[in-house]
Amino acid sequence: MNKAPIRQGDVSLVPVLKIPSGAVEIKTEDKRVVLAYGEVTGHAHAIYEDIDKVKVWAVGKVKYLEVMATVMLKHEEHTHAKIEPGIYKLPIQVAYEPQELHRVAD
Repeated sequence: MNKAPIRQGDVSLVPVLKIPSGAVEIKTEDKRVVLAYGEVTGHAHAIYEDIDKVKVWAVGKVKYLEVMATVMLKHEEHTHAKIEPGIYKLPIQVAYEPQELHRVAD
């Protein structure tokens, strides 16, 4: 596998070979597939077109994105990110501060 990770703001998509066994499909909204909501702005990192070509899976708190055709990840404050077919892990992004690790806010 030679796909590079995809990053858009606080969302990271890391290519993986397969969805782990025991993963459960997460139902998505009717008009978009949201990968993350911005806690500060209320905006969303989402796929709006060809949503029937993607599925979101979860194993515990870890999510995976299965992409069957090329789609675009959009956000109001970031450049669109092209996602090629494949399986991607969506790790929770954290930021280091000397006092503590905390979840990244967009």
